[in-house]
This record gives sequence, structure tokens and C-alpha cells, in this order.
Amino acid sequence: MIELLNKGDVSLIKNPALKEYTLYSFDRLPSDFVYPEYGYFIIIEQFDELLNSPLPLSKCRLPSFNDGLFHYIELIEQKENVLEIVILVDNDFGVSLILESKIVPTEILDKLLQYQL
Repeated sequence: MIELLNKGDVSLIKNPALKEYTLYSFDRLPSDFVYPEYGYFIIIEQFDELLNSPLPLSKCRLPSFNDGLFHYIELIEQKENVLEIVILVDNDFGVSLILESKIVPTEILDKLLQYQL
């Protein structure tokens, strides 16, 4: 897992598809969006990071999928083989999980795609 607390952290992403998608997501943030105060991006490299343990992040703590993360999903966007799972933590703060769809188990991917734009 890679927390991106500023745009420069994109250089930490080794996967070209995830890096390209993250830059796309940064570019479409509204000009008045205060990053990372209103929310930020997290790169998920292995899906099991999301399954069993709560995610202890710098700015918040998210439950795992097994503990109710589905209840926090605002929307899903899929572009080619990359998924962005937008989690609304509260009215003023969100987290986007960016990962390759191929690492998501089929039964979970089917549920996630129900939230797709």
C-alpha cells in the first residue's frame, strides 16, 4: 500500500498503469480541492491488504472489506484495468483506493462494479 500525501509521491508508484491513472485522477481534482486535507489517494498493490485488518492510514482508519468497507463506498470508476474505489469517510473527507482490477477476487469485483459510474 502506498499513501500519496502529495503529488510528488506519485513517483513512488512502480506500476505504469497505476501511475498513469493516478496522474489522471490528480489532474481532474477541482482547483479548490485542498489535497490532502479533503482526501487523498492510496495505491493498493495486493488485495489482501483490504481484506482482514483495518487500514491504519495517516489521515483516517478504514475498515477492511470483511468488516464493512462496502458501506463507505461512494462510487467506483474503472478505466481499462484500473479501479478507483472512492470511499467517503465523512462529509468532508474521502479516500480513493487505486488498484488493478486483476488483483480483486471475482466475487468482490462483481459487488464493486455495482457502484460503478
